[in-house]
Amino acid sequence: MASQVKPHRTIREHKKSRLGCSTCKRRKVKCDLGRPVCGACRLRRTVCQYPENHQISESARAGVPSDSAATNNGVQDHRDVLFDELDAVLPASTTTDMRYLWFFTAHTSKSLLAEQYDTTGFGSTVQTLVVQEALEHPFLLKTLFVIAGLHMRHLNQDVDPGIVHRYRAESLQGYRQAIQNANPATFAALLANSILIAAPSCGSFRDPNSPDLYILDWIVLWQGIRCIHGLFEDVPKQSSGGIKTLLVRPTLVMDDADAFIPVRLQNLVYKVDTGDPDLSNIATYQTALSYLGSLYKSLHQANQASTALLIVTWITFLPESFINAARNQKHRALVILAHYSAFFKILQNMWWIEGTADRCIRDIYARLGPSWQYEMQTPILVAASRTPLEAMGILLSDILELPNGIASEVEERESGVMMITFRPIYSQLPNLTTAYQTRGTGTKNAAYFLHTQQMSPAKFKVLIAGGGPVGLTAALALMKANVEFVLLEKHSHIVSEAGSDLVLSPISLRALSQLGLYGKLCAASTPLSTIQRADHEGNDLGKVRIFDYMRENFGEPPRVLRRRDLCKILFDKLSSTDGVLCNKEILEIEETANGVTAICSDNTRYEADMIIGADGVHSRVRAHINKMGMEQATEALAENVSFFKASYICLWMRFPTEGLLVGSTFETHGIGASTQMFVSPDYAVAGIYERLRQPMTKHRKFTQKDEEALIDRWRNLPLCTDRNVTLGRMYDRKIASGLTVLPEGVHATWSSKGRSVLVGDAAHVFTPITGAGCNNGIMDVVVLINKMHSVMSMPTRGTDARELCAAFDAYQSYRFKKVSSECQVASSVAATATWQSTIRRLADQYVISLGWVQSLIARQVAVEISQAPCFQFLPADEHVRGKIPWVSHHSARDERQ
Repeated sequence: MASQVKPHRTIREHKKSRLGCSTCKRRKVKCDLGRPVCGACRLRRTVCQYPENHQISESARAGVPSDSAATNNGVQDHRDVLFDELDAVLPASTTTDMRYLWFFTAHTSKSLLAEQYDTTGFGSTVQTLVVQEALEHPFLLKTLFVIAGLHMRHLNQDVDPGIVHRYRAESLQGYRQAIQNANPATFAALLANSILIAAPSCGSFRDPNSPDLYILDWIVLWQGIRCIHGLFEDVPKQSSGGIKTLLVRPTLVMDDADAFIPVRLQNLVYKVDTGDPDLSNIATYQTALSYLGSLYKSLHQANQASTALLIVTWITFLPESFINAARNQKHRALVILAHYSAFFKILQNMWWIEGTADRCIRDIYARLGPSWQYEMQTPILVAASRTPLEAMGILLSDILELPNGIASEVEERESGVMMITFRPIYSQLPNLTTAYQTRGTGTKNAAYFLHTQQMSPAKFKVLIAGGGPVGLTAALALMKANVEFVLLEKHSHIVSEAGSDLVLSPISLRALSQLGLYGKLCAASTPLSTIQRADHEGNDLGKVRIFDYMRENFGEPPRVLRRRDLCKILFDKLSSTDGVLCNKEILEIEETANGVTAICSDNTRYEADMIIGADGVHSRVRAHINKMGMEQATEALAENVSFFKASYICLWMRFPTEGLLVGSTFETHGIGASTQMFVSPDYAVAGIYERLRQPMTKHRKFTQKDEEALIDRWRNLPLCTDRNVTLGRMYDRKIASGLTVLPEGVHATWSSKGRSVLVGDAAHVFTPITGAGCNNGIMDVVVLINKMHSVMSMPTRGTDARELCAAFDAYQSYRFKKVSSECQVASSVAATATWQSTIRRLADQYVISLGWVQSLIARQVAVEISQAPCFQFLPADEHVRGKIPWVSHHSARDERQ
């Protein structure tokens, strides 16, 4: 039998020593010669014995650390011990493995439970005993790597998400195998792993692409931890390797716990109709509320260590019947979970649980809807709070609704008052001012006196005209901001086959990924690569690699997808489509000091505080704004100032990809016309831009005969370097096509009196040769909703037209220069591609293909892209990330800080 060739392995440089202890020699790891116990044996808690016949010379002894020195030795010695231990358990370990293990041992192990909460030595146990078990069991070791990677990413260190994902997969695979084998030797590692996996699982709360109501999966995980706890209750401490000490659950003090249940939660179980379908679960809810009352009581007593442990482990006390009710999305169960989630906000210095409260509360409120606003008021205010102190004050404000005996006791112990003014981020919430009273001594047993003054909330509502990609993006962003909207679309369907394909640039991909769409967008689109160019005769004009530079700089190139697919992805993400109405063509808009009314062709009327015009080139909202800006203006006059001249018309068509390379991009340039073609897996799309001899000054609808006439003029024009692929032949095979006029320009006025505002093509129209139209429309939405969100956080909740007017002016001021520049760029690119002058023709033929020219252009473009805004009220989602950082990194967490 041929001998197997062992894979080559590079051994790390190290000094050999014959003076090490017997244990290290047997394990074939480096000994640091520490006496009486070396570092490796101390880490593993094994017997350290040196051979008696080995005498250490004075010169050698000078380099041997004493016991105390070994304990406080430098980082490098500690890392060497860890690395040698790692080599023993993972022979194929890499420097990345070593880095992650060292980081976990040195930093992460002590951060899982904040120092002020750790009264049982949890951190020390993780740092020593858990690491010791991990060096024996690879699945536990990989879990430590995952936690360390997430911790490093939280600290903005350089972490490869792919490596962390691989660690996670290997950890879960080994964990499942260990559970199936049920080997007693792995019990300690299984126990440690079952507890520690709670930390990486919380990362999904901060992932915008994770499922809504992820907390329902998370509580099942904690039920599994409770099962493990039950299995090890009777296991002796020595059998669990001392790791059983990790199973720290404070005792629930149920005496008077029910007295601390807020009144609005008591109504969940005490005011139930006999015909309520949830009647059979009322006893379960009473039990869960009693446990929640104990949590409120612990917070009131101000024992921060006990309260913190109770918050983390509270799920493990819940009966299985409550878990089932929550997983079935019973409304009362979700309300209870929302109140429990609010307690996460008061925990300090626990990075792995950060952001959990906000996501849970947001998801639950989105599921329940405004009809449960009264029951959800406290959790939503907690989600809006900026500091743990504010969150604590909001939770304790429920004391006002408790029996008088409790409130009187608190009042008797009051001393000094600190006023905290909360600025909720949700528009439906009341203004809340809380007096937070503590004892002057500042002891842990602080008493609280809280007083709330509530104003009736002003309900804010937005109309959206137009259900295209930009209008749907606005609807989804408003939904994320918890603002009520009604979208009015004049066509019979939101998702239709109408329209050509769209190109999404990295700035749009980044913004849409904040809305949780990144994965679906990537699946539905095709990335663009090097542009291959030719002239009208098929002669090569050289390649343009601008899209490759974008991929390198920002992690994603532009992506092409069908307009229909983008609309469907946006529409499907809406939690409720009740506010999306079709066959609603707006004929007239009435505007008052208090709001707007849209009157539709079917005589229906829709009232709101404001209207967003995302209704395209022929915007009815823009016509209304123009009329409001001109005294005694007629409808015809308003329409005349709304149309820009058009120098080009465009015919687009979609056809099969037979014989074409998927992912390729082609352009044909020459006098009078240029073409673009993108090849996707299922189809190809091409467009021809024809320069008009005389610009059009009014809109025109084209017919099938107009299409055929254009094709006859350019039938033999090649679409790529293969001269058999011509415009005429592909048109004969077309699946769909359309011909449209291309006006160009930026409107001077985008809003009216704080009640009407424009976005997208309603405000500006480009020649689509650069793909800038949809992308700038999405950026309009980002900036506008950010400005609106700031107004919603004011005491007036956006009801003051002057505040909205200022926000709209700031939005236009921010965007106007940018879109004007991009409009000029698109016009210039079209003029160059159609060889409008000799200089442009020469530049297109001989200059643009030069590598240094493209590199210079790419650098200028990169500066512009890096400064693109993102949604400031949503967590920043950096799926779109390359070597050039984004300037706008704002997130909800950044805002609180």
